[in-house]
Amino acid sequence: MRCPPLPVPLILVAFNGCSSGDGPTGTKTLSLTVDVATVGHSQNPDGYHVRLNGSDAGLAAPDDTLFLFDLEPGEYAVELSGIAGNCHSPSALQTVAVSATEHARASFAVACDSVLKGVILFTRITTAPGGGKSEVFQIQPDGSGEQLVTEGSGATASPDGRQIVFTRSYPGLSIVRMNVDGTVPVDLTPSTTYDQCPVWSPDGGWIAFSSMRSGEWQLYLMRPDGRDQHRLTTSGRQEACGVSWSPDASRVTFGRSTVDFSGSHVVVINADGTGEQVLSAEPVDGSPAWSPDGTQIVFNSVRSGTNQIWLMQADGQSPQRLTTGPEFFYGRPLWSPEGAEVVFDRSDVNPGTLYRMGADGTNITPVTSGPTGWDQPSQWLP
Repeated sequence: MRCPPLPVPLILVAFNGCSSGDGPTGTKTLSLTVDVATVGHSQNPDGYHVRLNGSDAGLAAPDDTLFLFDLEPGEYAVELSGIAGNCHSPSALQTVAVSATEHARASFAVACDSVLKGVILFTRITTAPGGGKSEVFQIQPDGSGEQLVTEGSGATASPDGRQIVFTRSYPGLSIVRMNVDGTVPVDLTPSTTYDQCPVWSPDGGWIAFSSMRSGEWQLYLMRPDGRDQHRLTTSGRQEACGVSWSPDASRVTFGRSTVDFSGSHVVVINADGTGEQVLSAEPVDGSPAWSPDGTQIVFNSVRSGTNQIWLMQADGQSPQRLTTGPEFFYGRPLWSPEGAEVVFDRSDVNPGTLYRMGADGTNITPVTSGPTGWDQPSQWLP
């Protein structure tokens, strides 16, 4: 425990347990007490700036009691700045009067909504005697901060990072939307048996998903509240689980099985079901993902003889191989928000470990350590 130091002009001091009215000598030396209390999830760990009359007076932690020394008597505008976008305070700017005999007090209450930012969402599939489980995790791109989000698989977040949709596998397969802190879960597809792999559109207006309600796996769209569910593809073949939206949310790309179901092609289609086009002539391509600028698509292919990650232009031209490693499984590539990197899962010594690499295939770096389960990425959030 540390009491405040002897008075010096305009020093901000964290207070942790000493008398609020007395300094070390027992005389009144404090001019202004600043209380900060923050509730909710996804708080800013760096805290806030306290400003007096527009000038920076120091830093405050999300929950803190601070003191300012030896202010001149008078009125002061006390402001709490640097509040994160998902947080708000109804009284972030207050006017207090400081006198020579009484301490003034400014109290700030900050409330934060849960939000996902800058993390990679992934599914971890683990096996155990009698059965296994699928769980959604979030992790920082450097491998730190791994945290369980919910039980389920294939989660993607709304554009504002406040909600997620994911597949819940019991009973049957259904698509659930909930707040990222686990509250207010809503089953969006309760009347069908097999719905999975939801992907939120970049504009927030639609959720694409895969369903067996027609008797074969096809792609469907619905609104985030579950309304307007309708079929997008009518190929008569099997559409791969999961899609990738174009940045402007006008099109989706996905993997479609060949006629004899022995392989798959990369296909693109407009969000209204028109303009379908096969992008890859090779019947061995799948898991496509659009780049953030809309000019390229990264995908899986075994056209070289082993399962590797490839890159092509958004029109299917100029395919080039990005990974050249041994005969491992390279799967489910996804772009970083700025388009400089790709995250994917690779099976080698450890099954299904997450890796990231430069968009040119260089600097392959592990994100998860394994071998706790099979890790499969579903989204890299801005």
